[in-house]
Amino acid sequence: MRRSPKTKFARQKNTGVKKIPLYLQIIAALILGMLFGAFCPGAVPYIHWIGILFMNALTMLIVPVVFFSVTTSVEGICAGSGGAFGRIGGKALGMYIFTMLLAIATGLCLVWLIHPGSAVSGVALPSQTPDQDGQFSATDIISGLIPSNLFFAFAQNNTVPVIFVSIFIGYLVTKISPEGKKAVDAFLNGGYELTLKMMEIVIKFAPLGI
Repeated sequence: MRRSPKTKFARQKNTGVKKIPLYLQIIAALILGMLFGAFCPGAVPYIHWIGILFMNALTMLIVPVVFFSVTTSVEGICAGSGGAFGRIGGKALGMYIFTMLLAIATGLCLVWLIHPGSAVSGVALPSQTPDQDGQFSATDIISGLIPSNLFFAFAQNNTVPVIFVSIFIGYLVTKISPEGKKAVDAFLNGGYELTLKMMEIVIKFAPLGI
């Protein structure tokens, strides 16, 4: 069957349209947002709810993405080689400690160079000492690795116990019966695919939310 010239031209026209990359859309949205806030500050309270919805959507997906991605990754590593799981876990722990120390050193250097707050004068500072109830010790951090209620950790977006439970579940999935492993795999892989699709849709609204 011969194609009509009109259909062929329409296909060429559609393929010739270049989609703007997401990072360029975000940069353009940042510039437009700053200009809009500078020249129309009175209208900001009427549209700030868009950014709140976007941030809520991202926050909603943090724990599901972490849970399904970590669980499926650990399961795949343990199914292949237990020694590889130990090596990768050690490297991940070392990288976590290194990045934490790097962040602390960067913050201390910036405070030493910039001296934030030194130019502020005439501001009354609170005389009371900080609340000690909001401080955490190393024992609290270690004891918080295992949640007393898994669903509460999910609801509070507490990623540290969620990561621990995800690693634990991913390891144990390889130790159960083939029938149970097949059912759990279907749930984990389906949840992982679903959360990534949801994240993909949410990220498309990043320029508008920003």
